[in-house]
Amino acid sequence: MFSDIEIKSSIEKILNDLQLKDSVLIKEYQKLEKLRLNIYSEQQKLLSMHKESSENKNKTSKFFHAGESVITWIMGTLLILIALVIAIAPFANTPVPDIFNITFPIILGFFFGHGIGRFASFRETKKLNDF
Repeated sequence: MFSDIEIKSSIEKILNDLQLKDSVLIKEYQKLEKLRLNIYSEQQKLLSMHKESSENKNKTSKFFHAGESVITWIMGTLLILIALVIAIAPFANTPVPDIFNITFPIILGFFFGHGIGRFASFRETKKLNDF
């Protein structure tokens, strides 16, 4: 059978191996923890960059929407003026210049396209917000 010394020596050997493996695991855990902290800090940087870009995008979007309303008012005024010229010209026995006949449907198309674009944008925004 086995003597006490042999048993004690094999137990000590096993304990030494376990301590060695434990120290290796502790070192690996520390490396993984450093990597995790680095990844976390990079995620925070990316998140802040994403927030900044979203804020800049919102500022740009608001700027274009403000300009968009000015363009809509200008185009609407032009459309009303051209419609008045086209409607009044026959009563005044004057021919309507061709430029008015051409620009009227173009501006009208602008408004239809503008309305459809807004509707599509609204639907797309609603789809994204539903998720």
